[in-house]
Amino acid sequence: MKDIKDRINLFKNFKCPRWDDLPDKPVFGKNVIVFINSSLEGLIPERDYLTQNMIQNYSKWNIIPKIEGRKYGRNHIAYLMVITVFKELINIADVHSGVKLMLSQYSDKEAYNLFAEIFEKAIRRTFSHVKDGKVYTFEGFEIDTHVAGLKIVSNSLALRLLGQMVLEQGGFDFLGE
Repeated sequence: MKDIKDRINLFKNFKCPRWDDLPDKPVFGKNVIVFINSSLEGLIPERDYLTQNMIQNYSKWNIIPKIEGRKYGRNHIAYLMVITVFKELINIADVHSGVKLMLSQYSDKEAYNLFAEIFEKAIRRTFSHVKDGKVYTFEGFEIDTHVAGLKIVSNSLALRLLGQMVLEQGGFDFLGE
C-alpha cells in the first residue's frame, strides 16, 4: 500500500480517462479489468475494483450493453468504469438508473466524458487543500440540474474517501505525516 503522502498526491493529481483514452478496439475481459483497475489504482487501497465475476454479473443482470462475442467495446468499458466508481457509494440499481438517465440526454461519449470530468474534479477539489494548514478548505461547486446526481455522488464519494483517510490516520492533523 502507498503511504499516506503518496495517496494524497495521487488524489491531487488524479486523472480519469476520457472517452478517447479508452481502448478503441474491442478487447477481452481481462484487458478491461486491467485497464479499469489501473485507472483507479490507489483510490481504495489493497483491492481490485473490478473482477471477471463482476462483469459477468453485470452482463447477466443487463446492467451493461449486450456483449458481442467475447470482446468489450468502448461503450462497455465506459459503463464498467462508471459502475465500478459509483458502486463504492450507491447500489448497482441506482448506478444503472443514473447511467440510463445520462444516456437519455447525451451520447455515450458525451455522457462518459461528463462523468470523467465531474468525478476527476470532485477528487481533485476534495484533496487539493489537504495539508495546506490547520484549516481545511473545501471549495464550493455549482450543481447544474442536468447533472445534479452525477455531481452529488462524485463529491460524496470524494469526501467519503477523505473521511476514511482521516480515520485511518487518527485525525486530520496526521494526514501526510
